[in-house]
Amino acid sequence: MALREQQVELTRRAIIDSFRDLSQAPAARPVTIAEVARYSGISQATIYRHFTSRDALVMAVARDQIGLDDAEVEGMAYLPSLRHHMTGLWRELAGNLHFAHEVTVSEAGRELRRMRLAQSLPLYESPLVAAGIDPASPEGRKFVSAAALLTSAHAFLDLADRQGLSADEAVDVALWAVDVLGKSLGLDLETFAVPPIPRPQEALQS
Repeated sequence: MALREQQVELTRRAIIDSFRDLSQAPAARPVTIAEVARYSGISQATIYRHFTSRDALVMAVARDQIGLDDAEVEGMAYLPSLRHHMTGLWRELAGNLHFAHEVTVSEAGRELRRMRLAQSLPLYESPLVAAGIDPASPEGRKFVSAAALLTSAHAFLDLADRQGLSADEAVDVALWAVDVLGKSLGLDLETFAVPPIPRPQEALQS
């Protein structure tokens, strides 16, 4: 990597890390670009050269927080289980409920939510196909939709933020419900293999 590219990446990393640090502060309010500039020592003009808007920065922080880097993806065909995947992800969300709420419900997070839903659908469709059930059938569509909802960040926020469950307790509840749904169709939760979800590097470019 050329020196200029290294400097650009270091600056982007400093901006993303600063936003994340500020969003973990006790005050549950949106972090502004001006605050990021003061905290990081990077001018607002420079921040806007890297991220065209606050929404673009929120998206980059969210992708960075929940994504996997290229080295992790290259060395891993599948995560061990749906439980392993959800526990890691929901513990990350539990570590910063304010930011998780902002990303989950904000306009900035809409594209991220759409992308992750598209990535997760094959996870719920594959066991149906293996069991001889058409995912496009009424039963199949209901199961896929319900399972995706039960394992979504929206479900986590309700269980953790509103009901006060820990990340692990929330995973237990969500997977119990998915398992009950699956068994109604003759599916075994252990057949769910989670494909790696890479962090798309191009998506970090504004």
